[in-house]
Amino acid sequence: MKRHRVGGFAGALSPDGGALALGSPVGRIRLLDVRSGDVRPFGPGHEAGLLDMAFTPDGRTLVSSDSDGGVIAWSVARGKVSEELPAHCGQFWALAVSPDGRTLYSSGNDGRTILWDIARDRRLVRSFSLREEFEEIQTPRGIAVSPDGETLAVTERGGTVDLFDTTTLQRRRSFQAMRGFAAAADFSPDGPPARGGR
Repeated sequence: MKRHRVGGFAGALSPDGGALALGSPVGRIRLLDVRSGDVRPFGPGHEAGLLDMAFTPDGRTLVSSDSDGGVIAWSVARGKVSEELPAHCGQFWALAVSPDGRTLYSSGNDGRTILWDIARDRRLVRSFSLREEFEEIQTPRGIAVSPDGETLAVTERGGTVDLFDTTTLQRRRSFQAMRGFAAAADFSPDGPPARGGR
């Protein structure tokens, strides 16, 4: 087991497992090489604290969200901003990238989910409303995309999980995952959603 004397408020592991992106409460991003322990800082971008990060499947792009509602797509190789995507009003914690790496999903406490074109060949920006806003608490709304890219799972405040068709954005079904807040969701590799929360 290796230990590295670095830390962060948000983090994301690259698809090949070789790098860990770390985001700070003051908006800085660093990339840790988990094999060598070397740390590379990214350039300026966020002016608010980092809340969530995710890599595209090819590992070339890192997306990050902040507490002011903004999201940035970064070139991992250059450590510089590729594109800024002003998103939600206020905090949003949850990011998910489609399996083909072309679409970014973000979901916030403002009760909206937004779809972004991060392949930059469609100029897709679509949003749709969820059932209700999440309160400003430390238990955020969770979001996940199925391995086939056809289903989006979004958690709700009352412990339910909604499953949406990623093409039509229509709700397919909902199920009660737990009592209390459903804070996170993910899919197992063969597709069925894995339940999660707090």
